[in-house]
Amino acid sequence: HMGVRGSALGTLITRTLMTAALLAQLWAPHSEVRPGRIPGLPLFLRWSVIRDIYWIGIPVSVGTLSMAAAGLFTNKLLMSLNPFSVGVMGVAMRLEGFAFTPVFGLFSAVVPMVGYNLGACQYERCKKVIWAAAGMASVLMGAVGALVLAFPAFFFGLFNSDPQMLPLGVQYLRI
Repeated sequence: HMGVRGSALGTLITRTLMTAALLAQLWAPHSEVRPGRIPGLPLFLRWSVIRDIYWIGIPVSVGTLSMAAAGLFTNKLLMSLNPFSVGVMGVAMRLEGFAFTPVFGLFSAVVPMVGYNLGACQYERCKKVIWAAAGMASVLMGAVGALVLAFPAFFFGLFNSDPQMLPLGVQYLRI
């Protein structure tokens, strides 16, 4: 019965416990990656490396922040149009996320393949892997898109069957 505060507290407790568990595993005597066990991995922090990691992460941070700002702007705009629009957008985004999951899995496999081949200077193999993955992703997403276009009420209804939201959801999915 704590609402948003309870959710935030639960998230904080869970992440704190997971951090403690991960650190305990890292520093355990049997850990293969414990600092000091691997030659060349120092026990102290190398601040220049940490600074470089954060410097590289700035564009991702800015991108994430801009996505959050765009979401806020979109929600405010949708609320001015129709009170059900925000709910429709939320359901549609869950459906889109569900549809994109196989492609994200595919590209999780592609990244190391390309990385290994780049490291080996096998540029033609990199191109082949990228084009094959792009082709598979296109066929997969084309099939998903065709199914959603053919049966938008069914797919929207999997996530929400509110009679006031369904027509808006169908229109969104068709567009």
